[in-house]
Formats: sequence, C-alpha cells, structure tokens
Amino acid sequence: MRLWARRPTATAAPASAAGVIVISMVLALHVLAHGVDANKLSSPGFDRGVMADSKSVIEDQLARPWSIVFTMTIAHAQGLTYDDANGELDSKVIQSLLWSQAKQVEKGSADFVALGFETSAYYGYAMKGQYFPDQIVREEVHGGYSSICPEYNITEQCYTKRIMNESTNTAGPVYGAQIFDCTTRGWYKDAMSFESDVGTWSSVYTYAVGGLGMMGIDATAPLFEPGTKQRIGVADVAIGLLQLSESLRERASYYSDGSTRTFVVETDSGHLVASSSATTGPVDSDGSWLLAANGDDPIISQVATQVEANMTWWESHYGEVIIVELSEPKQHVWVQVQAIEDAYGLKWHMVVAQPVSCPAGMAVQPDQTCALCQTGSWSDEFSMSCECLEGYYVDHGDEADGSCVECPTSWRPVYSNDGLAIAECKGTTYQPKPLDGFWSNRLDLTSAKLIYPCRTATCMGSTTDDVCWTEAGFGGGAPISDIDGDDDGDGDGVGSEEEEEGEDGSEGEGE
Repeated sequence: MRLWARRPTATAAPASAAGVIVISMVLALHVLAHGVDANKLSSPGFDRGVMADSKSVIEDQLARPWSIVFTMTIAHAQGLTYDDANGELDSKVIQSLLWSQAKQVEKGSADFVALGFETSAYYGYAMKGQYFPDQIVREEVHGGYSSICPEYNITEQCYTKRIMNESTNTAGPVYGAQIFDCTTRGWYKDAMSFESDVGTWSSVYTYAVGGLGMMGIDATAPLFEPGTKQRIGVADVAIGLLQLSESLRERASYYSDGSTRTFVVETDSGHLVASSSATTGPVDSDGSWLLAANGDDPIISQVATQVEANMTWWESHYGEVIIVELSEPKQHVWVQVQAIEDAYGLKWHMVVAQPVSCPAGMAVQPDQTCALCQTGSWSDEFSMSCECLEGYYVDHGDEADGSCVECPTSWRPVYSNDGLAIAECKGTTYQPKPLDGFWSNRLDLTSAKLIYPCRTATCMGSTTDDVCWTEAGFGGGAPISDIDGDDDGDGDGVGSEEEEEGEDGSEGEGE
C-alpha cells in the first residue's frame, strides 16, 4: 500500500492566538498574489462524520428486519399460526400476521417478508418497488407441493401473485403465477442448517423474481413445531443490495460534493455490498455479484484493491485514517475502514475514501487536519504539503526545523547580514545556488546554505542545470566533477591546488 508521510520540508502549523493577525495578513498577501479563493482558507481536513453517519445508516437498516423476524417466530412458537380445529397451519392467519408486519415496512427498507415451510408452502409479501413502484404484492404457494393453478397450466408448487389494497386490507385477484419451491432457495437452506436457533443472515443471492441482478441478503430464523425442537420452516425478511446503495447515495448528498466515496464490502470475499457511487453498484452488467476491485469507479476499485491486500493490517486498525496514493486519477485520498459485524454472522466492512483537499495556503497534517503554511511557503489547492516560495529555501542545518528561510544575502550568513545578493533561491526543493563569485559545498546538504566568496577568478558561480541544486542533487545525488567547473570533484568551485592553502593559511574548502 502506498502510504503518505509528510516531508520535512516547508512546515505548516495551526494558527495560534498570538499569530493569527500576522498569519492572516501573510495569507491575504498570498491570496492576492496567487489568485486563490479567500473563503477557502479554513478546512476541517478529513471528515470523520462521514463514516459515523454512513455506518449508522447501514446498521440501522440491517437491524430493522430482525424485529419482524422475531415477531413472526414468537407468534408461531405460541401456536398463533395454527388452526385450533384441525391443528394445521392456518394460511389466513399467517397472511394476516405477515400483512400486519409488511404494512409497517418503509419503502426501500425491505424487499420481501415471508414464511416458508418444509412442505413447500410459502406465504409472503413483496414490498413496494419489487413488482410495482407503489403497490405491495401478496405471494402464496398455498398447499405446498400440491398447489396447482390450472389456468396457468401449473400442476404443482404454484406461486400466485395478488395486488394488495391497503385501504381495505384485502388482496385482489390472481394476476400471475409460476412454479416456486422455497425449500430450494439459499436463504431457506442457510436458516435450516445454521446451528443457532435465534437467527442468521443468509448468503447474498439473486432473487428468484424481479429484474436482472436483483440481489439481496435475508434476515432469517428457523420455525419449530410448537413444543419441540423440530424445524419445520423459516421466517424471512429480505433486504436488497440496491436499497443499501441508495441509502449510501442519499446520505452522501448531505455531506459530499460527489468526490467522497463510501462503500461496503463483504470481508471474506471482497464482493461489493453497497456503494455511494452512481457508476458502481454491487451488481455487474451480466447480473452477477461484483467484486469491489473490479468496479467502474476508479477510486473505489483502487482503494478496494489496496484495502483487500492489507486486510490483515486493517482488521487490527479499524477506525484509523491513512493517506493512499492513487494512480488513476492521480491523487491522494484519506482512507478509513470500519467493521460492520453482528451476532447473526454478518462480516462486512465499510470504507470511506475522501480526497485530500486542503485549500491553497494550507497543508495536510498527520492528524488529518489542514494547517496554515508558514511564512515563506505556500501550497496549491489539494497539495499534500507547503513548499518554499521563490526567494526562500528549506534549511537542512543541524538545528533547522525544516521551515523555509530567506535566501542567504552575505558570505557569512551565520554571523552577519549585509544584504549582498550572493545566491539564487528558486523555492520548492531548490537549495541556494551561488551567484558569480561565490561557491558552496555540495557534498553536504546541511551546509548548502553556507555561501562563500571565491578566492580566485576561476570560480565563476554556477552555470549548471537547475536540477543539480535540488535536494536530490546533493550528497551523491548528482555527479559533481562535471558540474562545478573545477578539477577535484568536491563541488566547491575551487581546484585542488587552490584549496591546499587558503588566503589566511588555513587548509581546505570551508571556513
């Protein structure tokens, strides 16, 4: 994983009370000079509220089905779903029980509410949006295996559909039918085989009805023969993956301009569960379940790939925020990962990827905030750090703090400042470049600020490429013998014979 660490170049610091006026004046001058938006000179950095809010929305949506499931299992355990006269399951009571729950479901929070039995009998409701935008459909395989629909040429396991009238609480005539065996469905088999008697999440699966790629995950619990531990059926509430994505997109509209990505991944498989992106949902174009790393959204695919590759690390660092460098588009993003897990077997994780977006004149801090650039430095919008302006350089001396300081203006800058221009400082990572008649020791970056007057006329100042005066060009970063105009390769602009004895009788190249 490509992580970011702040370079010890131009530093940035929060504005203290004592320096607010001075810094504000400096920033104002920079704003005028660089043409940036003065209204964007404050930024919260990484917004931790995005994860907290999005995670809460998804967890709330995942919690709702369980109250319905438990209501149905308790009613069944108390014998309310049976006909007292013959001891058989009472389809009318079952449908009434389910209807009382279905009417309370908010649109988009669940797709199906149902009870299925070992006899293949199935009773349930498809919520609004499954068959019709604003109508609930009653589903039924009454009689199980022996259910027939002659008018549809179906001789067994006939699944019928009726539109519900919410005003009268009655079902209309049958308008469609098909063969359906609930006992063969993944959600049913998961619930029947799971060891817990309380409940379990099904695996993500494709709906037997609905359009291409309609996928969901179900809150399920086994139904028992009253007074025994014999499993005879399953209580089921299905949540669509598209509904989870819609919830994330809706929340994203409140806190993001579209640049932040929030998505949920099944931890063990890497499949995408939900996404705030309009271009990448959990279902691939062929109707299959999409791997998060294969999505069309380049930010989601790259971040998902890096998170998955380092999942072991993340599982012990949930909630932390790091900066990841993306290749396409080329940018840095803050990434935070949190687990979404519960007592019913769910094992997902949520990822928030937010562009590193400090305004111009500010830089990213290790605590994911933005701080003002110090005097002599500046940053463009979205920059990772402040860089020295022209006329300044990064001091790498022994006692330096990595801040930008003014270009040296005397041959002994440590002791005096007579205002003489002796070097050129181009800002960013450039070190002082001696002017004609001066030299510096290029072997040691910490001494780059020490500019000395030449002792002979052979020292003509630097005529080399500017790249040689960047930080990388010092201390072995560039061949010295070819760029300083002398014959000894030490980078001082003074030949070996000239160095043997200084004007004052001292030896060597520095004073």
